[in-house]
Amino acid sequence: MLSDTEISKKFCDYIQKNPHAADTVEGIIHWWLEQKNFTLSLISDNRNNVFLSRVLSVLDQLCDDRVLASKALPQGKIIYFSHPDLSDYFGSNQTRGSFDKM
Repeated sequence: MLSDTEISKKFCDYIQKNPHAADTVEGIIHWWLEQKNFTLSLISDNRNNVFLSRVLSVLDQLCDDRVLASKALPQGKIIYFSHPDLSDYFGSNQTRGSFDKM
């Protein structure tokens, strides 16, 4: 299982390579962490529940650090994407998208 530091590094690597990426926690686990067998329907399994909690904790920390931002969608799901101030974190060459219309 990945450490919190490894999870955070994978998130940062992913958004640096895909600056317009935006996804739900399930999509992030599937695509950003490449954990293809994980689904939220499996969280009754204690190991998956612990992993999900750790991923959410890292996402929250990266939001606090202004590396990521989040937005609640009308249907209640939350998406995560690179923060508008991300250029301060990775350098001014980072191109950005806007999620204000979501």
